[in-house]
Amino acid sequence: MKTNSINYFAATSLFAALSQFVTPIEARADTVELSVNVDATELHRKLLHSKVTFVAPTDNPALLFPKWIPGTHGPRGPIENLGGFSLSDRRGDKIAWERDSEEVFRFKTRGVKKGDPLTVELDYILNQPTVNSRGVDSYGTSAIGVINWNTVLVYPEGVPAQDIIVSGRIVLPYGWKHGSALVTKSSRGNTLEFEPVNLVEFIDRPLICGKNFKSVTLAITENATYYMDIAADEPRFIPAIPEADSIFEPFRKMVFEAEALFGGAHFSEYHLLLILSDNIPSLGLEHRNSSLNGVPTDQLKDADWSDGRISYLIPHEFAHAWCGKYRRPAGMNTPDFQKNKNTELLWVYEGMTQYLGYVLEARAGFRSNEALTERFADLIGRLLRQKGRQWRSLRDTEVTAYTLRGGSKSWTYHRRNQDYYREGAGIWLEIDSRIRNLTDGEKSLNDFCAQFFSAGDKSLSAVSFDLAEIVTTLNDQAPFAWDSLITLRVFSTHKEFDIEGVSQAGYTLELSPHLPEYVKEANKRLKRLQLYESLGLSVKKSGEIQDIIPGSRADLAKLIPGTEIVGVNGKKFSLKRLEEATRASDSIGKVDLLVLEYDYFRNVTIKYDGGLKFYQLVRDESKPDRLAEIFSALATDSLR
Repeated sequence: MKTNSINYFAATSLFAALSQFVTPIEARADTVELSVNVDATELHRKLLHSKVTFVAPTDNPALLFPKWIPGTHGPRGPIENLGGFSLSDRRGDKIAWERDSEEVFRFKTRGVKKGDPLTVELDYILNQPTVNSRGVDSYGTSAIGVINWNTVLVYPEGVPAQDIIVSGRIVLPYGWKHGSALVTKSSRGNTLEFEPVNLVEFIDRPLICGKNFKSVTLAITENATYYMDIAADEPRFIPAIPEADSIFEPFRKMVFEAEALFGGAHFSEYHLLLILSDNIPSLGLEHRNSSLNGVPTDQLKDADWSDGRISYLIPHEFAHAWCGKYRRPAGMNTPDFQKNKNTELLWVYEGMTQYLGYVLEARAGFRSNEALTERFADLIGRLLRQKGRQWRSLRDTEVTAYTLRGGSKSWTYHRRNQDYYREGAGIWLEIDSRIRNLTDGEKSLNDFCAQFFSAGDKSLSAVSFDLAEIVTTLNDQAPFAWDSLITLRVFSTHKEFDIEGVSQAGYTLELSPHLPEYVKEANKRLKRLQLYESLGLSVKKSGEIQDIIPGSRADLAKLIPGTEIVGVNGKKFSLKRLEEATRASDSIGKVDLLVLEYDYFRNVTIKYDGGLKFYQLVRDESKPDRLAEIFSALATDSLR
């Protein structure tokens, strides 16, 4: 295995090195100036209108609708929502076009000469999100708008996106305000013009707007100024300043903790874009100078983050500004928005971000160390349930990433899901703990991050990395067979998840009859009951079985995902009765269910005598408490 892993790393390193020389040569051309003018005054009617003007760089240029949007890990540009497309010359006469039958994101033109001024008019239909396009779609209500620029433009083929200079302009609904990492060049009435940027940066800087809007300056550091731009369904959902200072304090701490962790910042200004709405779907997508976050209206109601999504979502997307946006796997750092991306290394791009999001959540004070310890116990439990690892490696989930969103909701522990998030986080917990143990606490992943994420030319949109650089930087912190460990964890199949990272962190994983607060909060928020470690299933408040663990007691009883439980031990179903019946199983030795399968009732007996069981992390006092160290703040009070 050692020899194979060395050969693999050598091969991937060579490929990445060669690709950095090949990519800039692929399509060099003169700079193209693109003007994008968006009319957003009909947002409330779920319509956007735009005009895109430019000079044809070639005869009969093909026009491209953005397909692979960074952060989505798949060809998810929501082209299905186009409501109009027309092409005209300088006199306004229509020019013929046709869709490429082999590439639906490509529009072919006829009768165009190089140097001809062209205008493309687009209509885009809002609020048709799918699970795959949610973060890169545009939305509109009577109070809020979200503009992802990839939905309102096309660009000429054959010119690298870095060489297309975009001048953006938008007309907002009357009286609305906006937030964006784009720099405003001028503002007249409801019309905004932005400073020109290249196409990569333009698409990477979405805009939110609304009639109920507030911009809060979170922090000003030596490196950058940080803003939280908030748009809400109603004014009452936006906390007042300074009365709600305690609500914003963890976000301020997060800023300083991130700079301490990553060794500074690669931007001078960062906008945390936040939508508080029950009419726009929850969403989250990372960007280099901002992040787009959508949560329900009550998420900033007070400083209690225990039952909300926001305390997890925002640190995760914020950490992506460094991990994934600034430092990006070479295979994902492509010259345009059409070329297929190699989505290997998502265990770094998403997995490390998942882990560092948890770390920032703790260090900023969103949650207590005890609550985050419970979260890690839940995370490890999820990984242990995953039986799909027996037939496909973690690497296989990376290269098939965009096929794993959506699809059947049944038997997800057979199929595997986007495990590079949680399993990647588990791997990085092990790596962080190993570094600390190998160096007697002198080094940690903090040192890796400071070195790795401050490297490269900060003027570039993204700085590529490969697997060899990851291994080299890890060895700079603590010499170890990191290549073999990564090969084992990422590229191999396994009977079950290896919990060595728990031991390295100074804990053991044990089963307890006590429901952890973290799981209790999640059950309450999602209206469900998880009985994975006892009966082997999860059940909604309605009685619908969400999922079943392969090989579990529920599986052996031949229960079916989607089946409705209507009775428990001779009484009408409720989550409380199901929980009580499972608790009582240690003396009864079974749980009797009446289920409705399709149109038929069936009595099912689950043979089980173990009572309630939930995973928890228990301190191993013979070892240092690495989790406590990991959760400890880095930034000093003087820096804050």
